[in-house]
Amino acid sequence: MARMDAGVRASDRDRGKVVRQLRDEIRDGRLTENTFTHRVDLAVRARDQADLEILVADLPRRGRLARWLAAGAGHLGAFARAIVPRGLLPRRTGELTLPPAPGRYVIGRDPQADLYLTHASVSHHHAEMSYVDGAWLLTDLGSRNGTRVNGWRLAGPATVGHGDIVDLGAWRVHIVDRTARR
Repeated sequence: MARMDAGVRASDRDRGKVVRQLRDEIRDGRLTENTFTHRVDLAVRARDQADLEILVADLPRRGRLARWLAAGAGHLGAFARAIVPRGLLPRRTGELTLPPAPGRYVIGRDPQADLYLTHASVSHHHAEMSYVDGAWLLTDLGSRNGTRVNGWRLAGPATVGHGDIVDLGAWRVHIVDRTARR
């Protein structure tokens, strides 16, 4: 969430953003039910943006996948170096460790995406990874430059797993599943 100014009246949209962030945090296990309930109540009654900022000041500010990395949990492996690329390489590469928690994760150039990729070839909401029936599915979300798995352009959802290579615009990520038996 962007830094909020003291004294600036909070809008319903501002309150909604804070409530959504709190919902994500309780789902990820960072808040207890009592803390969540208390903070949501305060968010609904907040008068200015400073009141809202206090409610999320102790929480990570990025998408869920990046938060695991920031917490030092190592769930993204070497992909940490690829989140904000250095230099002007024609193709950005990295390693993406599959998340330990089932769910739906949006990949894209939108700073609010769960996995934020910084390159003009990546759409704001480029692709989505979701855990369905014991497998990870990758779905292109109508991106301009497409999504490829092992060189094949996605026409619909595709199962991805350890060893797969995914191209998202100029990004190439190697999928790693730390739980897979090799």
